[in-house]
Amino acid sequence: MNLKSEQILSNKEVLLDGDQSLSKEESFRQIIIQLGEENCTVQKYGHKKVLMYVDHITNKKTVFLVSSVTYMGGNGVKTLHPAYLKRIQLKNWYKTLVTENPFNADNIVFLGVYHYEGNVVFVNVHKDSYLRRKMNNSAAHIYMNDLYQAMSSGVFTRVDKNNNVITSVKKNEFKMYIDSNLMEKYAINDYQSIISQFNEVILNDEWLVAKDAIISMHEGKWYQRNAGEWAAMYLEYKFYHFLNNNGYQEIISYTGKGGNLDLYFTDEGCYGDLKASDINQKETPANDKETVDNAILRDGRLWYIIYQHQTIKDKDCDYEATRFRTHYIHDKGEWSKKKPFNELSYHNRMKNRVKFENMLVLEINSANIKHVLTVFKQGKQATGEKRKVKYKISKKSMENFVIYRSGK
Repeated sequence: MNLKSEQILSNKEVLLDGDQSLSKEESFRQIIIQLGEENCTVQKYGHKKVLMYVDHITNKKTVFLVSSVTYMGGNGVKTLHPAYLKRIQLKNWYKTLVTENPFNADNIVFLGVYHYEGNVVFVNVHKDSYLRRKMNNSAAHIYMNDLYQAMSSGVFTRVDKNNNVITSVKKNEFKMYIDSNLMEKYAINDYQSIISQFNEVILNDEWLVAKDAIISMHEGKWYQRNAGEWAAMYLEYKFYHFLNNNGYQEIISYTGKGGNLDLYFTDEGCYGDLKASDINQKETPANDKETVDNAILRDGRLWYIIYQHQTIKDKDCDYEATRFRTHYIHDKGEWSKKKPFNELSYHNRMKNRVKFENMLVLEINSANIKHVLTVFKQGKQATGEKRKVKYKISKKSMENFVIYRSGK
């Protein structure tokens, strides 16, 4: 049964329909159209067929082991996989062919071919990580976001949670991608390089103590130094100074002091927001619905840079961080004059210390917003006014939205 799942058209519209996967011969034909008939031949490996491409300028020889990109499906209505989740079947004979290399190929590519209504996206499952497995008919997971990103930018590379590297390529970019010698590499762009450098500072496998973070923010006169969610504020504080101290403001600018979203990515033309989140929580608050919707309407996308951390709660430490924070603020003369002093203020949610474990950059766009964001109401302000309706990010479906990651 051809179950309905998400499909993408050439105009990037995503809809629900059954797969339109191609036969092996039709998949070969799609590759040949892009690489040139004079450069391609079908070869046999036992009873199997593979496609060989020779770049006659460099004489580099590439062999493609080709499978279709299809919906993961399920064993019944109650066990269906999410509509955005697809796969490429990697056969056990792939590993044997790579080991033997009977064609003396310079490169062997595990290639998935996605097809719907004439739209074709090629997906290179970088083979190195899969070769370390037994390769007993493994399946590489492909998300609708992989296909959407290829349609948007031409070439999109992602590292999944198992450290596998997957590159999706729009069909008219495929020859350039193959000839560029980047097939087994993960080339990062400027914003990824900057975040990677910051990650060396913040993902240091050390516990960050509330007292130290609060003192540091006060000494640096950070405008959010008194916030109860000190870990999130400290993350912004460190990132802000990292950008300024290294002259990166023209690539990533900090906008948090004047707006709802923390960051603007100049080359990418979109906004982002920094988030610190307990790694054990199933969801994390996003921004108010109006801000998110307007950003996507204006720029086509919005990025969330989420730093997940292990947490030791202050209630398990006799509220030492809570007491330190309130007395420190009071002694500095910064306790709000509108409320009486309370040394246990914010004690129910106070973190004693955190250890940042990993970082995820998520892209929210019109095609995927329905999966990752849900709406929740926050109640009322202290003044009695209703708070703005906010989105929250469900971590269950985050893999469909990851465009860059680092850490454990």
